[in-house]
Amino acid sequence: LMTHPPEPWFSSLISLEVMIQLPFFFVAVYALLQQPPQHNNNNTHALFRGDGLFRSLCIIYGSSTATTLIPIFASLFTDGDTTLGEKGVLLGFYLPYFVFPLWLVVIAVCEDNVFGAKEQGKKD
Repeated sequence: LMTHPPEPWFSSLISLEVMIQLPFFFVAVYALLQQPPQHNNNNTHALFRGDGLFRSLCIIYGSSTATTLIPIFASLFTDGDTTLGEKGVLLGFYLPYFVFPLWLVVIAVCEDNVFGAKEQGKKD
């Protein structure tokens, strides 16, 4: 697949993905599959609630993942050996990995709870 050794920037992005993004992906999937009752969110482990630590980790994960795609997009668009059609296919493949993490950051920054649950005792 790759005829030359990978560039250092590429190797560093792979390391970032393996050490930070991949482990959090599994934590996030587990948290999303947990469906605690809306009225009793205090019994859920802090890591899996939509506020606090999980919310902060969503910001870190989303920012890291979206930022990782910027040099990949730059490399893709400046590659003279890749045809316009191939660039379109690759863009279609990579774009969700940019948009969804960025969307997660926006949700985590704008909401107190990434799952949209309201805290008890809070009134609108």
